[in-house]
Amino acid sequence: MKRLLTALMFSCIPLSWVQAGDIITMNISPSGYPPYMIKAEQGPAKGIMVEVLNYIADKHGYQLQTVGIPKKRVAMTLLAGSIDATATAREWIAQPDQYVFSDVIVVVKDVLFSPKKRPVKFEKVDDLLGKTLGTHLGYNYPMLDEYFADRRINKTEANTELAMLQMTLRKRNDATIVTDLVGQWIIKNNPAMQDKFVISSKTLNSFDYRLMFNKKWQGFVQVFNRELGAMRVNGELDRILDQYY
Repeated sequence: MKRLLTALMFSCIPLSWVQAGDIITMNISPSGYPPYMIKAEQGPAKGIMVEVLNYIADKHGYQLQTVGIPKKRVAMTLLAGSIDATATAREWIAQPDQYVFSDVIVVVKDVLFSPKKRPVKFEKVDDLLGKTLGTHLGYNYPMLDEYFADRRINKTEANTELAMLQMTLRKRNDATIVTDLVGQWIIKNNPAMQDKFVISSKTLNSFDYRLMFNKKWQGFVQVFNRELGAMRVNGELDRILDQYY
C-alpha cells in the first residue's frame, strides 16, 4: 500500500523531462565550499548539497557527477545546458527566471566568531563600534558596509575563512564574520582551533541556500522538492546535516 501511495504521489509529475538513468552534472566550484560542497582528492565529492542531491537522484535512477566551474562562468554554463545544477541563493542570480530552483535546503547564516578569551558581545550593531572585524575579500556585508565605509567599524580582509579565523586567534582583529556551518566545519577539522571560539547567537545576514537547475530539469525539480519535504519529516535531512556540525 505504501508503494502504491508513493507511486500515486509522483504520478502527477509531468513526464516531459529527462529519463531516469541520465546523469545529473552538478557544479561544486574548483575548490568546493565545505561543508556544503567538498571536493575530494580521491573518490566522489561530498558535502551537504551534494549528498542531498545524490540521495534523491539515486532514489529515482539518476547518477550524479560533479565538476568545478569558476564562479563567473557558472550561470552561463548552466543556461547553455553544459551543466545541470549548482548550489546558490536565488537573490544572487541576475535573471533567475531563466532557471528553475529547488526549495530551500538550508538557511545559511553569517555570524561572529570571537575568541573565548576575548569574546565580543553582539546584540546590536552599536556593540561593534570601534571593533575590527575579519571579512572575506570581495564580499559585501549589507548590515555593516556603511560602518566599514566611514570606519566606525574597521575590517581586515582575507581570501579564505580559515585565514580569517587564524587572524582572529592572532589578534589581528576582534572577531571574524563567517557563515555558521563553514566556521564550525573549519574548527572541527583543525584541532588547534577547537574550543577557542564563541559564536554569536545574533546573525549579521542570512540567505536561503538551494539548488538551481537548467530548465530541462523542471519535472525532476518538482520530484526533488517533494522528496526534500519527506527528508525533513523522516529525519534524513538532519542525518546528513549532523555529519557536518
